[in-house]
Amino acid sequence: MRYFALCLLVIVIISVAFGTAFLEKQPPKRESWDYSQFIQQVEKGNVESVKISADRKVALVQPKTSDTVTVNLTDDPTLINKLTSKSVDIIILPQTDEKFWFRAIRSLLLPIFLFVGLLFLIIKAI
Repeated sequence: MRYFALCLLVIVIISVAFGTAFLEKQPPKRESWDYSQFIQQVEKGNVESVKISADRKVALVQPKTSDTVTVNLTDDPTLINKLTSKSVDIIILPQTDEKFWFRAIRSLLLPIFLFVGLLFLIIKAI
């Protein structure tokens, strides 16, 4: 009976670990603007801040009147000048290398240690 309870506990721990690793809550969908619409909003003074990705391909734009918007950037050498002339805060985001498998392994570390500990206890009890 003790063996069955320990096995059931191990199965529950592994299930919770896989659930958190693979079923992570996805970020909500954001409205997106095309690049010309973004520049128009900057020129009108409707943009408060811009967070530019490390690869400079995507920007998270915070308009003054609505929620954050995504913009796919083009290779415009005058973009920074346009933003600074309208007093828009510019933030360059750091590059993130955290891939899906790295997150999955990281979230499984504690359950793996617990599983190994339980196996050790089961072997000692037998």
